[in-house]
Amino acid sequence: MGLYRETRNVEASILDFIEEKLSEYDWDVRIVKTFNQAYKEKMPVICIRCSDNVPTSCEIGSHELMNYYSVLIDIFAFDDGLKLDLSDWLINIIKNGFPYYEYTISKNVQGHYEVANKVQNGKLELLRFTSDRNLEFGENADAYDKHRRLISFIVYIQN
Repeated sequence: MGLYRETRNVEASILDFIEEKLSEYDWDVRIVKTFNQAYKEKMPVICIRCSDNVPTSCEIGSHELMNYYSVLIDIFAFDDGLKLDLSDWLINIIKNGFPYYEYTISKNVQGHYEVANKVQNGKLELLRFTSDRNLEFGENADAYDKHRRLISFIVYIQN
């Protein structure tokens, strides 16, 4: 058995939260962690990933760090209307933060790692949104890139 480190816990917690909300609202949307996965799935697709972790001293002279995580959410839609609807919906569910889980993993019988357990240990609080914008790739763009949007924000763990 092993444990995810903090950044993987942040990413997995956000992914699980948005998957749960997609199910509650009956959205037919795939959710992935990498671009390679996004281009293999049927659209619409939401790709979630942590891009940066910025450790910051809590106080002058302290060795205790507060971690701020930059999160990127890419929306791959099949039209502009769905792209905007997903963006608005995501911002509305993100604004109140997410449960923060710590994940335990173990090897299954095929030798692959999978989540064995998750325990809530705080909340991911939204510090601020840093971007909500269209990504333009021109008229000759791949179908996955014609209606793209990027939402980015910064969160921290509140225990």
